[in-house]
Amino acid sequence: MVDSPPAHARAVDLVRRDPALIRATISAATHTGWVRERNEDWFAATGLPAPNGDGDAVSAESIGSCCLAVVADGLGGHPAGDVASQLAIESLFASCPGSPGSLVDALHTANEAIYDQMSANNGNVGMGATIAVVLITQSEAAVANVGDTKAFEFADGVLRQLTVDDVPHDRVQLLGLATPIVTQSLGGRTKFKKVHPHLARAARVEQQRILICSDGLTSFVPSEAIRGTLNRETGSEAVRQLIGLALAAGGRDNITVVLIET
Repeated sequence: MVDSPPAHARAVDLVRRDPALIRATISAATHTGWVRERNEDWFAATGLPAPNGDGDAVSAESIGSCCLAVVADGLGGHPAGDVASQLAIESLFASCPGSPGSLVDALHTANEAIYDQMSANNGNVGMGATIAVVLITQSEAAVANVGDTKAFEFADGVLRQLTVDDVPHDRVQLLGLATPIVTQSLGGRTKFKKVHPHLARAARVEQQRILICSDGLTSFVPSEAIRGTLNRETGSEAVRQLIGLALAAGGRDNITVVLIET
């Protein structure tokens, strides 16, 4: 009897036979931090399992015509932020976006879903979330966001932010003292308000690495430390170390990190 080839060998062969397929390794982790009572961050990605607990890094290989990954961060000071962020992600994946335009449409749908939930449950009035989502296709990587959840491209040792922060223009960015004020979010108000998602498009390149994270990382860990970690580590180990940096800095917010590597 001939042994079957290992899973990664089959994956490589599959991609070689159909170059239209995208092979991506996705690693992620989330942690409540040392201060918050509950974790209001949520994440999801194509083929990625849910974590077992705080700080547990999960990893999966995605092979298909596209790859979708997202992080949502429940608004602090608002009710049911965890409900809002989970609902946003569930709505986004239910929309099955496959193009940059449909990605923006999916964020509009997610915003409507949160307001619909508010109408059904008065206890959650005002709940909301910020969000960043990455869609990788054969030709490009599209990134859309609402709020200050961020996505970065890391290439040739350079960390470049792809998202646009929805924060007041006069907001002072002091490490560890960033205010939670955002100028737009999914939900977050007592009456419906339309959102205007930001959309960025980057050409697909070999060995592309994209980081999505909540501000529990970026508000407390300098960009140079994030860059250094990604320069040294890949996959689950990079994710674990980034979570560890935020915890070492005080862990004053929920921390979520998703790393996509193609």
